[in-house]
Amino acid sequence: MQVQFSPNRDSNLVHAFCRVARVTPEGMGAAFLALDPEATALVARALA
Repeated sequence: MQVQFSPNRDSNLVHAFCRVARVTPEGMGAAFLALDPEATALVARALA
């Protein structure tokens, strides 16, 4: 699936292709398939 999200309020939108990795009653987890270098850096900073 194609997703767009902002890792935090002050970040640019990340555009990514993902696959559904798991589905639970609480929600779902996605595995990134393709991220450009800028999006990778934004996600890495948000998760640090």
